[in-house]
Amino acid sequence: MCTLRYFIVIEGERTKCHCFITGQPNPTIRWLYNCVSLDIVFNKRKYSLQLLSNDKVTLTIEDWSQEAAGEIIIIVENRADLTQCSAVLTVECNWDHSQSYSHAQSCSYIVELRGSRISSWSTYASSSSG
Repeated sequence: MCTLRYFIVIEGERTKCHCFITGQPNPTIRWLYNCVSLDIVFNKRKYSLQLLSNDKVTLTIEDWSQEAAGEIIIIVENRADLTQCSAVLTVECNWDHSQSYSHAQSCSYIVELRGSRISSWSTYASSSSG
């Protein structure tokens, strides 16, 4: 029926969930995010849905934030059956987000390394928010 998977999404970017769906009679499709139905019709800036003739369904989600990590579920049903599959989405910080990206909270990081024979840590790279 369908296969989703584990996704790692970069903050501020888009992701696409692809499924191949077949069934007779034609099934209805619902998408859930953290067990809440996605309002694809009224939130077209965030979500878009594409149904192709080869039975491929693509849900595109725009502009992820770190707080938006969760589970995407697709539910497919017709008179004969109901089935679902899901994908876990993890949102990673976008280390290179531009200042023009207004939705992002500032990120800062410090990467420290310690050699196997050295007892102290050395700063390898850092970025500070300001």
